Amino acid sequence: MNISVTAASDSAEAELRSFFLWLRDDPYVRRNARVEMSGGQPSEGRMGSALDAVQLVLDSGFQLGNLALAWLAWRSTRPAPQEITFERDGVRVTLSGQDAEAAQRLLAALDRRDP
Repeated sequence: MNISVTAASDSAEAELRSFFLWLRDDPYVRRNARVEMSGGQPSEGRMGSALDAVQLVLDSGFQLGNLALAWLAWRSTRPAPQEITFERDGVRVTLSGQDAEAAQRLLAALDRRDP
């Protein structure tokens, strides 16, 4: 299963980099997924590309509830709510608050076999 994580704020690159590092340091995610950063074409005057997404390649046994828990833990460290969008096979789920129940329900939508 592949999940793409994006953000659409002025600080999207910093937020995605922070979330990437958080996921990479999470023991469960590290054992059950490959976490990568992806970037688009560099903007004019820049040597490297901007980070525009975090890519998760999940093992078949990965529980999306653990992704919700990782997001909630990371989100609790952020000074202001940032919208983060998770996408799998055309199904997009955007999270912005800290409600664990909503995060579980919304991320469960990514696990549906028929989007």
